[in-house]
Amino acid sequence: MHFFVLGICRSSESEKNSSPKESEAHASAWINDTERNNALKKAINLINSHGWNVAEIVEDYPISRDAYFSNPEGLEYYEQAQTDGEVVVLYIPEDLCDSESEKYLR
Repeated sequence: MHFFVLGICRSSESEKNSSPKESEAHASAWINDTERNNALKKAINLINSHGWNVAEIVEDYPISRDAYFSNPEGLEYYEQAQTDGEVVVLYIPEDLCDSESEKYLR
């Protein structure tokens, strides 16, 4: 499994060919794929499908359940990704949220 923290920004049709914007929010992604590039593509595609673009990769590493031994924060998402294959949690400033459900993409 791979874990990513990604800086994200709102996407729009007019910005598709312009330079990348600064991150407006962050997403944490747990992707159950042993290949890093495949995992990153899955995370990016899921984020893009909800109207956001990835502006930067903040953290990127393989992760196992052992990583949660001393601090269980995020363990529920790791376990959910084991079952569903992918979990992405968006951390969006309240003024940018369209809805409460937008904060959790699974």
